[in-house]
Amino acid sequence: MRFTPPDFQWVRLFSGEEGKLTQRGRMCHFEVPK
Repeated sequence: MRFTPPDFQWVRLFSGEEGKLTQRGRMCHFEVPK
């Protein structure tokens, strides 16, 4: 699966937790709040 997320997008993990997917340049960083 390939997609182009905006500057920041909230996504729900299959585990049921929410993660913040941020796109910086050509690399994407996925953060999971604890």
